[in-house]
Amino acid sequence: MKNSFDTHSFLQKTGEDIVAAFDKADDVTTPSGVGDAKEKSVIERLDQILPVGIGVGSGFVFDSYGETSQQMDVVLFEKDICPRFSYSESVTYYPCESVIATGEIKSSIGKAELSDIFSKTKSVKSLKRFSQPKHTSLPPPRNCFPYRVYGSKTGFQGTPKEDYCQDSKPFDQIFTFALAKSFQTQRKTYCDHLLSHLRNLKAEKNLHLAPNLVVTLDDRVLFPILLDKLNYITSFQEVTGIGCFNMSSNNFRLLIERIHLFCNKGRIVPISAINRYFAPNDKEQVINGLLLSF
Repeated sequence: MKNSFDTHSFLQKTGEDIVAAFDKADDVTTPSGVGDAKEKSVIERLDQILPVGIGVGSGFVFDSYGETSQQMDVVLFEKDICPRFSYSESVTYYPCESVIATGEIKSSIGKAELSDIFSKTKSVKSLKRFSQPKHTSLPPPRNCFPYRVYGSKTGFQGTPKEDYCQDSKPFDQIFTFALAKSFQTQRKTYCDHLLSHLRNLKAEKNLHLAPNLVVTLDDRVLFPILLDKLNYITSFQEVTGIGCFNMSSNNFRLLIERIHLFCNKGRIVPISAINRYFAPNDKEQVINGLLLSF
């Protein structure tokens, strides 16, 4: 009997369990049922592994400017802070100001699936978190954009280097990932497809809208990398290279490690931004009102 607990072995077994759940889901007779079964298996495993303050669900992410993402298979949110607007278990809306990450779950990834991943990622990362500038006493007087860390209800007033900016700072964005059992095509083919999407985003100056990580459980992982140092980087907006590797310590472990990193280092706007979803809108009027004195 082993006397010590090995997290790497646990995560490897968890990854293997998800692969088995994917295989079992393939026996379901309807396409929607297959997807639901796979999403449920991943959501259950993530809920067991991630800290208790992180909620795990699925649905849509939206902002206070009238934009809504496509339906996401996995949504990670601040459990004690995020208001959820649910019509049903599968139709839930989460304000982007308290969403940490989103993910897409696929049986396998080919050209069509990769296009879908990029489209859904873009729909999430294009959402605008409301950021209210505040005046500071820094010379010369200027406004700054405050922030807070995930799970905290207390905001921090930034300095010029610390200003919150989701378009230019990777840890100020929603983390996005895709998880599948394997790739459908040879390595060069799916890398060519990935490069095509990235070049299109680069031409639009929108590399920050690319997914952060693509993981397959029994094949390879795709992630941004510094080619001269082989360092894994957080976002494609920081680099122009792609890493395509099979991780010796288990691909699923890398996904969990990246999510934990974003939970610990990620920044978000002050909690006051969520009040916008409950405040009266500009068109709201008092109708048939009555004032009483006593």
